[in-house]
Amino acid sequence: MTLGQGKKEPMNNNRIKEIRLKQHKTQKDLAKLLNVSEQAIAYYEKAMREPTLSTWLKLANYFNVPMSYLTGVSDDETGWDDWENNTGYSKETILKEIDRLVKTKRISNDDSLQEKIKYAVGSLEQNIPTTTSAAIKGVQSRLIELRRYVNNAFLISKPSKLGNSNIDIIKPGDRKIRSDMDEEAYNKLINIINNTRLEIGKIGSKNKGE
Repeated sequence: MTLGQGKKEPMNNNRIKEIRLKQHKTQKDLAKLLNVSEQAIAYYEKAMREPTLSTWLKLANYFNVPMSYLTGVSDDETGWDDWENNTGYSKETILKEIDRLVKTKRISNDDSLQEKIKYAVGSLEQNIPTTTSAAIKGVQSRLIELRRYVNNAFLISKPSKLGNSNIDIIKPGDRKIRSDMDEEAYNKLINIINNTRLEIGKIGSKNKGE
């Protein structure tokens, strides 16, 4: 919405300046981070110009605070509400995982809370191999990627039509070995990958809680 003389109506107050001063940062520091002018930073702080989403994310990561707190939407400086709502993990579950990761020296007590939370959530989602089962899952995922790589290198697919529709589908018979590739080598590679996946799937964890 614009005002009578064409000036933009100020947006909701954010906490850019408040947190910048609290962390002893200068407008020059932020300008260098975002590759913008110091005047642009001043506009952001006075809510005379709205940062893009990527800019908000850069600032939130730089200040190590939740974006909702930085933008003034939330008063929760730690962002627990955001973490719980966006991940489905309770604060208690995340804190318990943080405690486990600190005890196993995966993370340090000196790390910021936001960094601890990010790492703990990644661990809970098994995106970070901090348990035997997560490591096994990671290896299995990479084998699937490797099989896809081999298929893309060796195979050419000619889609079939689904009935009388214009929908294309790939049937097993539609996949053929490229004329310049060795079919025997392809079959050996795929068999090795598939057999390896089966063997890895038999590996269990002797650690409790996994």
